[in-house]
Amino acid sequence: MRVKNKKISLEDLHKEIDKLRIELVAVIKDVIEAMDKKFLLMDNKIGGFEKNVTYQIQGLANRIDDLAENRVKYSDFDKLRADLELIRQKADSRESRK
Repeated sequence: MRVKNKKISLEDLHKEIDKLRIELVAVIKDVIEAMDKKFLLMDNKIGGFEKNVTYQIQGLANRIDDLAENRVKYSDFDKLRADLELIRQKADSRESRK
C-alpha cells in the first residue's frame, strides 16, 4: 500500500505493518525449511562418508591383523635357513660320494 501523496490512517498503517509482518514470517519460515533440507542432505552425505571411511579402516585393520598373524618371524626363518643349508650339505656330500 505504497501510494505517494496519499494520507494513510493510523489503522491502515497498522494493517499494512501486520500484513508485512505475516509475509516476513512466511519468508523466514520458507528459508528455515530450505536450510533444514540442505542440512539434512549434508548430514546424510557426511554419514555416508563416515560409514565408508569406517569400513575402509576396519578392512585395513583386518589386513594388518592377517599380516601380523601370518608373518614369518626372523627366528623361524633363520632356523629354516639353517635346516636348508644342512640338507644342501648332505645332498652335496651324497653327490660327491657317487
